[in-house]
Amino acid sequence: NDLSGNNTYFLHLYYNDGSDNWWNGASWQAGPYQLPVQIAGSTGAVRWDYPGSIPGHGAPNVSAHPNGRVYQVAIQARDRAGNLSSAATSFATLDKNGPTLAISTPTGVYYGLAAPLAALRGTSNDAPAGVSRVEIQITNLNDNTKWDGSAWGVYGSTFLVVSGTDNWIYTAPAWVVNKAYQAEIRAYDLGGNPDPGTAPERIVNFRYD
Repeated sequence: NDLSGNNTYFLHLYYNDGSDNWWNGASWQAGPYQLPVQIAGSTGAVRWDYPGSIPGHGAPNVSAHPNGRVYQVAIQARDRAGNLSSAATSFATLDKNGPTLAISTPTGVYYGLAAPLAALRGTSNDAPAGVSRVEIQITNLNDNTKWDGSAWGVYGSTFLVVSGTDNWIYTAPAWVVNKAYQAEIRAYDLGGNPDPGTAPERIVNFRYD
């Protein structure tokens, strides 16, 4: 936002792995590169975008980069009077791995009126993004029904969001006695990555007598 209006924009996107690497619109290169930006608006506050629909430019390719790499985005603007703004910078960390997670309760095989199971609990962890949500699905294996949050029914999938993330809890459903159950959890991090889906701690089988 500038009284005389911005005239020229200077955008840089780079990372350092011992030496600086700069995005040029199609690949990473060793030397600095000034990226073009797409502008919406002409006076007052304007919005810039990259890559937008700029020919020959695409989003940075990070598929081969290691998890945890840090990228820096810096932009400056020069107005029509020739004044150069201070650089506005932002950092982004690449997160390619989903959360780890586990069920800590139930731990036993048998529950019932003498050993009630009032809540299911567990943990999840993710770095660098952090866990966005944990979901649970509880299946009555004898009747082939699933808990939908209020009742048992025949469904393909009924994953429900639990309370909490790092230490999560879900209030137990209305258990039907003399049945076998399976509790299964999954999680997503703030980067949208799902858990790998391979940890044995994701699934617990037990009976409620």
